[in-house]
Amino acid sequence: MELWSEFLTLMKLIGKVGVVKLWAAGLRYKAGKGSYQVGQVTDAPARPSALLSGEAFFVKTRPQYSDLGTDNFLIATKYGLSNDGTGDQTSKMNAFLKDAASVGKIAYFPAGIYLVKGTVIVPTGSRLQGSSWSQVSTSRFHNVINIQTTLSSGSGPALSRDYRSWPRAATLAT
Repeated sequence: MELWSEFLTLMKLIGKVGVVKLWAAGLRYKAGKGSYQVGQVTDAPARPSALLSGEAFFVKTRPQYSDLGTDNFLIATKYGLSNDGTGDQTSKMNAFLKDAASVGKIAYFPAGIYLVKGTVIVPTGSRLQGSSWSQVSTSRFHNVINIQTTLSSGSGPALSRDYRSWPRAATLAT
């Protein structure tokens, strides 16, 4: 809140209090040329209507599962997965995800680093949930000529899938 207060104070000082539709900090490219920008973007590209709810971006909150009991979850570490960043967890993780999906349970990953050296397959219909900073870590992206699928979801590969946002279950770390 302190940062927000400082931001509003700054905006008042420069006489720009109001709705900021888009704010940017970083490189912005126009016609193939990049320039560093910090501040309000006045010539923002049009947003597709499918991503909007009125003037605001569409937002979907994470499920809280408050109406479910603990028997609705399978816990990765109780299933034998190690979350200390050691040892290949690929086969255990695949078995865990398959079993959780087959019985309609939520696959829960306690915080930690789950090292995988093969392809993890997330079955269609799976529900994944993680504790604050659950990560799937791999070194399979180091060879740019022979990149191998590390995470496959549904019926096809999800090479760069990032699960940090929702559902919070795993992040690909290289």
